[in-house]
Amino acid sequence: FGYFYRYDALIEENERLQTQVAEYQAKEQEYYEAVNENVALRELASLLSKHKDFVCEPSEVISYSTGAMSSGFTINRGSLYGIEQGDAVITKEGLVGYVSEVGVNYSQVVEITDRIAKVACIVSRTRETVVAEGNYELSGEGLLRLSYLKNDTDIRAGDLVETSGYGGMYPKGLAVGRVREVLPESHGIS
Repeated sequence: FGYFYRYDALIEENERLQTQVAEYQAKEQEYYEAVNENVALRELASLLSKHKDFVCEPSEVISYSTGAMSSGFTINRGSLYGIEQGDAVITKEGLVGYVSEVGVNYSQVVEITDRIAKVACIVSRTRETVVAEGNYELSGEGLLRLSYLKNDTDIRAGDLVETSGYGGMYPKGLAVGRVREVLPESHGIS
């Protein structure tokens, strides 16, 4: 008899508790967003301490676009935030690409693995200048090709490749990647 007598009170309590759970879940979501933003800002501060001349605008990827011939993504910042065509796009790991198109509140980014991308680089250990360029066969694996190496190059697997600053498009000293393997060209010249 008590179960039926308190049934309405139990339903009200259940609804109230479900509302509280929803509120707590929303607060938990806000908490994790704040933690992630804090981590991102700390990484940005660390990056800016190494590169005091950088002017950064934190942004988020809002869409990806991959086609048969190119790959890139869209970020949520545009000309309203000072983004300009040709700006370098970086993460704490290093260079990601460059801004190819700017809208008022978005920008299109071409990834450095895209077949049209070319980046003047230096191999950190040997100081040898190279060009890292996108390659149709390698872009699917997220890899670049280093071109213009001499036959007697001392580059080895594991060597760090970073931007040289030559050409003015990318700032000096951004990590591009590590050498995976060194192979001769099919023509044998390099």
